[in-house]
Amino acid sequence: MNKPSKKINNNYKYKLFYNKFIVSLMKNGRKYAAVGIAKKLLNSIKMEGKNPYLVIYNAINNIKPLFSIKVIRRGKRVIEKPFLLIHENKKNSIAINWLVSSAKQGKHNHFYKNLSDVLIEASENTGSAKNKQKELHKKVLLNRSLFHI
Repeated sequence: MNKPSKKINNNYKYKLFYNKFIVSLMKNGRKYAAVGIAKKLLNSIKMEGKNPYLVIYNAINNIKPLFSIKVIRRGKRVIEKPFLLIHENKKNSIAINWLVSSAKQGKHNHFYKNLSDVLIEASENTGSAKNKQKELHKKVLLNRSLFHI
């Protein structure tokens, strides 16, 4: 007898990113407030006519950094040493932090509106969060001679 195969819902992997996103929005352990902001965020993205879970997933994947920079002091010199990010969780957390920090500098009065604008821009590979990724990768290219240290 064959077991019925479990169908994996595509929204499942998108909702994992959504849950990580809620945790990053949380301040001082106030998860209820973060969930409220996230619900308003989902509604505002739906009003744009897009799938909100897919927008969040694409935004995070588009601005994930490949490298990071560690500042090392050697005597009086300060060296910016690039290193490769291996773990996906670290890449995702950096991307989410960039998205949230970009939304804090938005022009709307409500945070969820700023966040929805930033997410939509990032899912289209534009915006201030994407610029942060480009700046980081430029720094890595400038300091690539220190990669072996």
